[in-house]
Amino acid sequence: MKTINGSLLKNFLISGSSNIINNKDRIDAMNVFPVPDGDTGSNMAGTVQAGIDELKRIDGNVDKISSTYGRATLMSARGNSGVIMSQIIKGLTVVAKNKELFTIKDLIEMFVQSQIYSYKSVMTPIEGTILTVVRITSEKLQEKKDTYNSIEEVLKDAVTFAKQACKRTPEWLPVLREVGVTDSGGEGYLMFIEGLYLSSIGKDVTISDQQAEVDAFLDMGGDWEEGEYGYCTEFILILKKPKLFDKEKFSKTMDRFGNSMVLVQDENIVKLHLHTQNPGSLIKYAMKFGDFVKIKSENMTIQANNASEDAKTIRIKENQENPTDGLISSSSNKETAIISVNSGSGFEKEMVDFGVDYVIGGGQTDNPSTRDFFKAIEEVNNKNIILLPNNGNIILAAQQVAQTVQNKNIVVLPTKTQIQGIVAMMNYSSESSIEDNYEFMQETLSEVATIQVTKASKTTKINGVQVVKGQYLSIGNKKIYKSTPNKIDAAIYAIKQLVNKETEVVSIFYGMNSSSAEADSIVEKVEIELNEIDFEIKRGDQPTYDFIIGVE
Repeated sequence: MKTINGSLLKNFLISGSSNIINNKDRIDAMNVFPVPDGDTGSNMAGTVQAGIDELKRIDGNVDKISSTYGRATLMSARGNSGVIMSQIIKGLTVVAKNKELFTIKDLIEMFVQSQIYSYKSVMTPIEGTILTVVRITSEKLQEKKDTYNSIEEVLKDAVTFAKQACKRTPEWLPVLREVGVTDSGGEGYLMFIEGLYLSSIGKDVTISDQQAEVDAFLDMGGDWEEGEYGYCTEFILILKKPKLFDKEKFSKTMDRFGNSMVLVQDENIVKLHLHTQNPGSLIKYAMKFGDFVKIKSENMTIQANNASEDAKTIRIKENQENPTDGLISSSSNKETAIISVNSGSGFEKEMVDFGVDYVIGGGQTDNPSTRDFFKAIEEVNNKNIILLPNNGNIILAAQQVAQTVQNKNIVVLPTKTQIQGIVAMMNYSSESSIEDNYEFMQETLSEVATIQVTKASKTTKINGVQVVKGQYLSIGNKKIYKSTPNKIDAAIYAIKQLVNKETEVVSIFYGMNSSSAEADSIVEKVEIELNEIDFEIKRGDQPTYDFIIGVE
């Protein structure tokens, strides 16, 4: 074919998006850092799924199709990979503006503009990432631009060039070479281009039946790859025979049903939180052990598609112990409003106690979309706003929002952890200007170190440290110190690595799958040696990480 009309472009984009969605778990598994929050594939999938949903509602020329898809991905971009993906799509919308059809020349120009906008979206581009794959694909297509006679030829070459670039990413990024993977974002981009090409030759990719695939995988006795979609299922069970209940055996069986598990037993009561693709089978299995007091199962795929955006935001009233659904009241009487992203009821309450005006629920495995930020900005009703992403993978989305909103003065304080967010808020004044607040808060970020303890999601070797799947990782400022079978030991080791003569306070936030008693045990084992340091133990209630510890 020589041209692409609106109908064909619609098919192309749905096919490319579907190919990302079908491969999201594989892309997630390629993440370098061996913690259970690999979300590159899930973030890209959530971003393009919103585009599919919008495209299914409309028809039109290439301008209308591309602008609709582009706005949907922009508004629903999640994580760094999702934001970059939305900017890759921006290249399409720029070229398609005011056009009825897409020519071969337009298609090649789309790749050129995708390179330009994706690089612009990142303040410090790193080679060996998705950006490199996009750039090389664009450059090689330009070299051959005068030789193409059909749309299919361009897209076929684009797949070849993207695949070659992906294979070479370990050459540019040493950590990829050490871990033995190619760049996950680059692989996601390759899946998108491959889907476009397959549609051009009449082999449109559709979203596959994930349920059937997972069930078959479980039947073979395999381990389910980490992924974010499915059903967030929780239940409280009263055991029929508590003395015969084997928690360890039950836990291993639950691992087969899904991931992100939190399992707590208190005498004859069992409470479970699990992300699963098959809640029915899970509930049926658990019924063997007792009677249910409470069952809740929410479709995370629908949530990721923005069918229920309000579920992502929470309100914490001033004198409440726990968060409740809703929105925080207007902060228009304050000089500067604060919007913060937090995960865990303890962290959420801590931030509001320090003066945060609006908390967006989300974090490691549940990155909020740009739409969540837009909604929060509208609700706080304030001219001056500081955004606290509190996660390195959310900063880019926050920055994109700040650049997009024109009628407000919005700045992003690049907090990479919830601990940094808390310390920043300790230096916030509701009466100071946004400029003064930003300056004071930013100065404090380098004064605190963050320790994280969690189970390794895979066996690998990174930065010279041998990591064993299922063991606890001792992480300090995103550097893995060691892998150990004991979570207490992991926390203590990291504390000793980061504490120095200037340290005054160590704050230990215990998560959903840890307890205050375990936090006490950490303090008991280090306070004699570190007797001049004050220790604080707080309930963070965060998922994924057993402990998040601040060293100030």
